Amino acid sequence: MAKLDSKEIPYVMLVTLLLGIIVILGSAVTYLGSSPVGQFTAEYVSYGPIIKTRIGYHTECANETCVAVPGSGANQCSSNSDCVVETHNICSYGQCTEVTGAGTDECSVNSDCRHNICWTNTSYNGSLYQCIPVYAPGTNECTTSADCY
Repeated sequence: MAKLDSKEIPYVMLVTLLLGIIVILGSAVTYLGSSPVGQFTAEYVSYGPIIKTRIGYHTECANETCVAVPGSGANQCSSNSDCVVETHNICSYGQCTEVTGAGTDECSVNSDCRHNICWTNTSYNGSLYQCIPVYAPGTNECTTSADCY
């Protein structure tokens, strides 16, 4: 075996160190590359305990799931729970309708969005009392026109 010159020792140490790093990185790539997500490499950035993305990727919500997508951009999520679309129910033209966004439910069924009131129609000779629907939440005053006399 040949003897190393004292000037060659730092170079040999550097090469040995680099080879060690390559072996470690190769193991990391193999381990991370076998991930079911398939977008992990040795160069990743962690955005929480669930999503780890490669450098050059960012996270977005897709179908209520946090996914890593190629390209630069602001991260929209760090886990699937960040991607849940909030909804609430509102009354719209007598119908209980689900809308996107945070809010308090106004109704749970269509009947919550309408009620009946007694209405007096004075355009006839005398008065005509009628039980009519109002398309807004409220308490029923009547169920038939007979309830209004």
